[in-house]
Amino acid sequence: MLSRVKFVVLVTVVALVVSAAAVIGALVVTRNLSSPEGLVRSYFAALESGDAASARALPGVVSPTVPHEELLLLQTGAYRAPSHVVVSNAELVGETATVEASFVLDDKKERATFSFVSEPSIMGIFEQWRFATPPLGELRVTVAHDTNIEVGEIGDIDLRSFPGALVEPFSAEATFAVFVGAGYDVFRASPLLTSTHTTVSIVGVGRHEVAIDVSPTPRFISQVQTKVDEALAECVAQTVLMPTGCPFGYSTENRWVGDASWSLATNPRLALLPGDESWLATGTGVAHISGTIQSLFDGSTSPVEDDHEFHMAVPVWVTGSDAFAF
Repeated sequence: MLSRVKFVVLVTVVALVVSAAAVIGALVVTRNLSSPEGLVRSYFAALESGDAASARALPGVVSPTVPHEELLLLQTGAYRAPSHVVVSNAELVGETATVEASFVLDDKKERATFSFVSEPSIMGIFEQWRFATPPLGELRVTVAHDTNIEVGEIGDIDLRSFPGALVEPFSAEATFAVFVGAGYDVFRASPLLTSTHTTVSIVGVGRHEVAIDVSPTPRFISQVQTKVDEALAECVAQTVLMPTGCPFGYSTENRWVGDASWSLATNPRLALLPGDESWLATGTGVAHISGTIQSLFDGSTSPVEDDHEFHMAVPVWVTGSDAFAF
């Protein structure tokens, strides 16, 4: 009988020890994951591994009511990840805390401070914290001579469809939420348009400004040149003094006899310059006309060989990744 009592006592003690160990383990796990320091470690671990969804899901990072399209740059592929992250111990003041983290971004050591507020504990034991201020900055992007941009590896972004963007016919501005501790590369790259790559490191929750100036690619200029050359070839094929839809013509106070014969003495070498609402294909050429005129005064005829200099400034609109229209 005594042995049975001892067995029961032993089992009870073991159960209590196991339960205590489980509680202690749970407390340790909670401390590691849900403490201010733990949340910062989890945040940076998610960024480093490219798991943007987990970073967004941490308490206090993103409100569930934020529209999905406003999270465009809070996704994997949009940013460059930090490395060599070191998280300090939290400084606690009542129900608030601050945690400092150092990290390397674009080969430069940076620091950021994160603030937290405590949440009601679970069962009065397991402490809970959330970011008091979301670890997100603002990236204000201004693009000149286009309304599209690219960021990181997520592809083309049409600012005309982005909420809150300020869009003009030939420029645009938009503000994006971005991860603190991440780097962003903003640029324009398409068969027709290009820009320099502008990089920015987000090391605080404030606003960061990026401006890109878009210019035409050699391919764009070459394709416009080809189209204009084809159009001018159609112009010189016309046998009238004022070819329809063409940048040159000939006028006389006398009577023109027969057909006019046009040729291009100098083809315009075009440049694509930014206008107010589109690109402008600009250039200067020389058209040559041959024919005969008859004097209205005495009826005599004389040959005409005349060069006519003309200037072009033709609007060109980009209508797709590799498409444009005059």
